[in-house]
Order: sequence, then C-alpha cells, then structure tokens
Amino acid sequence: MLQPNVILIGASVRSFSQSALRDGIRPVCVDMFCDSDLRMCLREYGLREAFWCRQIDSFANAASAVADVDPDVPVIALGGLENHESGFRQLLAQRTVLGPDWDTIEQLRNPRHLFPTLRKRGCSIPGFVVKGQSLPRPGPGMRWLRKNRHSAGGQGIRWYMGSDESRRQQSDTVLTDDLQEFIDGIPISASFFAAAQSDNESTIVRRDTVLLGCALQLSGCDALHAADFHFCGNAGPLILSASLTQQVVDAGRAIVDEWPVDGLFGIDFVVRDGHPFVVEVNPRPTASQELHELARPDLPGHVFLQLGRSAQQFLSAADGSDRNTATGGPGHRNDPPGCWARFVIYADQDTVITDSMEVKMLTHCTRNRSGTSKCAWLADIPCSETTILTGTPLCSLYVDLAAKDLCFSRLSALLHLLPLATSPPINGLVETIQAQFVVLAND
Repeated sequence: MLQPNVILIGASVRSFSQSALRDGIRPVCVDMFCDSDLRMCLREYGLREAFWCRQIDSFANAASAVADVDPDVPVIALGGLENHESGFRQLLAQRTVLGPDWDTIEQLRNPRHLFPTLRKRGCSIPGFVVKGQSLPRPGPGMRWLRKNRHSAGGQGIRWYMGSDESRRQQSDTVLTDDLQEFIDGIPISASFFAAAQSDNESTIVRRDTVLLGCALQLSGCDALHAADFHFCGNAGPLILSASLTQQVVDAGRAIVDEWPVDGLFGIDFVVRDGHPFVVEVNPRPTASQELHELARPDLPGHVFLQLGRSAQQFLSAADGSDRNTATGGPGHRNDPPGCWARFVIYADQDTVITDSMEVKMLTHCTRNRSGTSKCAWLADIPCSETTILTGTPLCSLYVDLAAKDLCFSRLSALLHLLPLATSPPINGLVETIQAQFVVLAND
C-alpha cells in the first residue's frame, strides 16, 4: 500500500489536498465534510477513500481519526484546528504538528499580547478591550464587535450593543468575549511564508519572510445568503499600492520577529484611509491559498512549502527579485497571469442533496491549477444524501475575473444547477470587487 506523506486536518481540506496531490504528495485528508470532489480527486490519484479520506464531527476526534497512521507522518493544521486546544495537544502527543506551537498560537490569538506588540512596531491596530475587563462605556462614533477568539470563519463575531439600555439587559458586568473596534474599510487577507531553521535544540534562527500574496476577504454577503461576518471567500491576487504593500510586509516581519512563527501564516487587515489595520493573525495556511497557486503555477504549492521541502529553493528563486510585492513571490511581475474569485455560497433553504444534484455539480468542477479554459467552476460539492441546512455553506463557485470570455449569463446557468430558492447576483459582486481592486492599487 502507498504510504502517506502528510496529514491534512481542518474544517475543509479539499483545496489543500488537491495542491498536495499536484505536487506529488500523498495526503491523508481529515475534515468535517469529505466533499464529493475531494473523494473524486483522491480516486483519480489511485487513493482509496476508506484510508485517505476521514470525516470527523469535532476536532476532539482528530487524533483518534489518524491513530492508525504512521506516527512519523506530520500534520498540517488548517482552518479551525487552531481554535481547539485539546484536539491540538492530543495530536502533538501523537506526532509532529507543523507550524507554531500552542503557546505561540494562544498569544497570536490574544489581543492583549498581539495588538500592543504590533503597535510598538508601527502597525495600525483597532481599539480593543480584552475579555474579563469591565464593560466599556458607550462612546460617540465608535462601534464595537464582540469576538470569540476560539472561533473561525467569522462565526464568533457579532455586534456589541453598548447602549445604556442594552447594558441594563446584560446579566454580567465584565466581558465574556473580546471587544474590537469596527474598522470601516476594505478587508484583505495576506499570506506569508516564514523560512526558519534550528541551529540547535533551543534556538530558532529566522532567515526570511516572504509575502506570497494578498486577496480581498469576503464576509457577510447578503447576495451569497451568508449571515453577518461569516466567511464568503476571497478574490485576488491583488495588486496593492507601494505604500500599502510595504505596510503589509512590515506587519508580517513584525510577527516573525516577535514570535517563533515559521512556515505559512496569514494576517487579516482592513484598509482604511490608506492604512491596513491588523484585525487578526491566522497561525496556519490561509484560505486564499488556492488563488495564489492559480496565479503562479510555476511555484511549489502551499502544502509543499509547509513540509519544508522547498524552502531553500523558494528563497533562492526570490534572490534578485522583489520578494515583497503584493502578489508576492519570486520573479513577480506587475502583470500577474490572472485573478480569481472564490464565492462561498450558503443555502437559503434546507436541502437534501440527491444523486442527480451531486452528478450535475461534479460535471462543473475542475482541478487543473496550470491553466483551464473554464471561466467558472464549482468546488466543495456535498455528497448525495447530505443535508444542507439554511445558513450553512452549500458549495464554492470559482470565477476567473480576467477571463476574456467571462459571461454572466453562463454564470447564471451554472448557479441555476444549485438547490437555491434565489440565485446569487454574482454580477453585482464582481463589479464591487473590481471597484475595490482599483482603490487598493491606488490608495
């Protein structure tokens, strides 16, 4: 039997598994959906689903789900796992988990540690109040968000109602969540690669930090039937102005200089008045990974990088070029080969996926990173007999924003395959994204 090279664990690992397979890496895939296109991709590479695809309903079960896998096979922790201490530590007791250790993750997710450090480094940060402190008094012109630091995908974010009336209705006098100032601007996500090596058992020498790319962050889109703040995808890679690029790069360097972070990590910003405000650090590979790989198929994929197999080659290729440009990487040009959007479409009605629905959606998915004639395709396709509840993700739609043959009537026909009561107005979203691209390139 073929032996695995890595274990991927996250809420959804479909895109990372496809990245791994393209680079000749065999992944054991552990997530909460085991979508149909993930299963199909594994089969196409000759990997039996029973071993290579494992569904869990909680990260508390992650370690037991891979107990039969050779303990020398490392784990790459993907979206969601960084918020579950017990599951993370159980994995650490069993095998290597690539990326930051748990203590570092805790500090990066704690605004009391993160924001003051970044402010000293000259980064723009929002106002914040840490849980356990007294409730703030209402202030003119300031809006607050309540954030659960152990949630993902925007699900732990909601408005904080700071009026006197709402304060009287509160049963507690101290915060049970963190508060963060709401920054009204354009949300973006930056993906970084920090190459590091150990010169002995106790010292880590940080060698370099590369900005792999930036993408628009989409959340709470009514058109996609998403609730407030829920993750709705990305669009990019972006071309940022020189000033914005430098500020983003400086924030990435600050993270690596101040904390023992190596490998892939991300920073979420909101751009307001020409300044990117750091709103969150993701101590793991980012969800926008696929867009950057689509733009640079000549470079190794993110799983390959996280395994450390190509760190030296990657940085060597960057020598003599601008490592810190907005689409980031070695040999970057100001005319990136493409630009894509990933829209996470939420169900607007309860649905049970039928065999015919699954087959129709599978005929419109693609897994080819190195160029495709399709201007739009589906991904994260649920298996038949899966129940999709209203307000939960249904699937993803990818759109090539640079395609000369991009046709909204064709997109509409694709969307009509989905079991939705109301088809999303993708054309309006694309126009909004394109307008934001212009602002960010000239801000």
